[in-house]
Amino acid sequence: MENAMMAEKARNYLVCYLEECPLQGRCLRYMAGKYVPEEAISTTCVSRNHALTGTESCPLYRSSERLEMKWGMTRFYEEMPRRVAVAVKRELEERLGHTMYYRYRDGLRPVTPRMQRDVERVCRRHGWTKAPVYDRSSADYDW
Repeated sequence: MENAMMAEKARNYLVCYLEECPLQGRCLRYMAGKYVPEEAISTTCVSRNHALTGTESCPLYRSSERLEMKWGMTRFYEEMPRRVAVAVKRELEERLGHTMYYRYRDGLRPVTPRMQRDVERVCRRHGWTKAPVYDRSSADYDW
């Protein structure tokens, strides 16, 4: 299951094959490169010609650590007073855009830890101090 998922993600992900890179042991792009299917005749990969790729300062580095992702916001507003819920929804939709807001709300995209903190700040700004309620959570890579 894990291998099949990684192979599917690697198919459409910017991967890295720089074996001399000091970050390779903890880089999601390098890890994903190992899962590109053998039958794939081409893939998109990090250029070895850029001055910062293959260094500790690589601008394309992605941590291979799994993060606590939240999914879906269908019960998000249930306990909030209506005026707070309306204000929070309006601000989140303005920040994310209409389409992206509904992708997060419907659980089609994961809410990353960084975004979870931003959502909590928006809630607090409008007077809601309880933790936001998401539909589910999972440990996943920050693709």
